[in-house]
Parts: sequence; C-alpha cells; structure tokens
Amino acid sequence: MTTLKELIVKRPSRQFQYLHVLLDLSSHDKEKVRSTALAFLKRMYEKDHLRDYIEKFALNYLQLLVHPNPPSLLFGADKDTEVAAPWTEETVRQCLFLYLSLLPLNHRLVHELASVYTEAIADIKRSVLRAIEQPIRGMGMNSPELLLLVENCPKGAETLVTRCLHILTDKVPPSPELVERVRDLYHKRVPDVRFLIPVINGLEKNEVIQALPKLIKLNPIVVKEVFNRLLGTQHSEGSSSVSPLTPGDLLIALHNIDSTKCDMKSIIKGQSSDTSCFRVPAF
Repeated sequence: MTTLKELIVKRPSRQFQYLHVLLDLSSHDKEKVRSTALAFLKRMYEKDHLRDYIEKFALNYLQLLVHPNPPSLLFGADKDTEVAAPWTEETVRQCLFLYLSLLPLNHRLVHELASVYTEAIADIKRSVLRAIEQPIRGMGMNSPELLLLVENCPKGAETLVTRCLHILTDKVPPSPELVERVRDLYHKRVPDVRFLIPVINGLEKNEVIQALPKLIKLNPIVVKEVFNRLLGTQHSEGSSSVSPLTPGDLLIALHNIDSTKCDMKSIIKGQSSDTSCFRVPAF
C-alpha cells in the first residue's frame, strides 16, 4: 500500500492509473486494507490536482445506491450491470466508505447524500441512517452546509434530516442557529412535530406547551425521550442544557391537555420510571 502511494506521488505520467487502484481498495472487504486505503485517500484529497478525481469516484459509488439491486461491479465484475441479489448492509456500506470519509472534509457533499437518499429503497435508507453517525457528528451542528440541509430539507429526506438532528444533539444542547432552522422548517414547510424533539430545549416555553399534545401521542419510547430531554437527563457527557419547562411546569402542562383527546393517565403511567423527575421540591 505504501508503495502504491509512492507511485502515485512519484510517477505523474501514470498517477491516475495508480490512484484508481487505491480507490478500488477503499471498499475492500478486509477492514485493514480498506482503512489504510481510506487514510491515504483522505490525505490525497487535500491535493488540488487529485481532489476532483477522488470526489468523482466517491460520488459515483454513492449514486449506485439508487439502483433497486446492487450493480455487479460491487462483486468484482468487469461490467456494471445489476444482479439479482438484494442489497445488504455490507454492499450498501461498500458504496459509502469513501464518501463518508470525505464528508467531514467537504461538508457540501452532504447534499449529494440527501439527493440519493430520496431515490433509494427502504432497506438502503435504513442502512444509510445507521452508517452516518460518525461523519455527521464530525461535521458538527455549526456546519453551514448541515444548517442549509435542515433549512431546505428535500422532500423524501425528512427521516435523514431528523436522524442528523438527533446525532447532533444527542450529547450537546442545540445551538440557536440549529433551533431557528428547525423552527422555520416546522412552521413553514414540514409540520411534523418529530422535527422539534432534538431541539426542544432550545424552544420557548409556550412553543413546547403548544407542541405537547402532539408529542405525547407519539410512540411511548419517543415520548420518554421527550421527557428525558425536557427534564435534563438526555446529555450524559457533562453538557448541561436549560429546559424551557421546570418539572412542575411540565406536570401542569400535561394536566391541562384535553383528556378527551388524549389518555393522560396512561401516558404518565407509562413513564412511571421517571416519575421522580416530576416531583416538585417542598419548601
């Protein structure tokens, strides 16, 4: 591998031929071979004269995910034709390895992922959502391109954007810029209350109270996450956030919800493991 790298650097006349060999190794099934190739390629990506070639290769592989079946080239065939085999976690990741390695180095590539995601079948979408945690976390919530993705959320990419929001806010509070983008998205384009959950501690008190009737109708696991975020038990790495509601405020807001539209007793009982959080201190 080191010899191949040296040939790319020292043999300009055949540079792209050797580079292509290294690019092929970036999706190798052996982790050690693949990780070494990816490490070399990330360094070469910083060189202007190689950047476009590497990026084009990564995007070509990413685009394979729009096929209903994996193309034969993923199995070492010479011709790019579809095979009868269904997509698997492994073949999806083959198409993502290089792209996801480049993403933290070039944030604008995230829009290409959103475009492919909207066209992909359900199994591929699930694999993508599982694969993006590390690169998205590496980009950070202050990335202008990630903020732009949230702002423009392409139709069909809602679950991808929601997953990004959860990754970004899993261990740290949401930034004001991220909260503003999500707020605008919710009110102006996609009125799905699930978008608000990752940034709920960045909302105003009245916004949270207004959203509660919709939030508590969601899956019990999701409702528990909402309570955990509001009650300050979400961030486990020392990053504290100030909830817009005190435990007392939350309890009052829940009791004020129209019981004819929602079974509040069942909801609160379902969160019984967290009931201590609702206790208002005695004075």
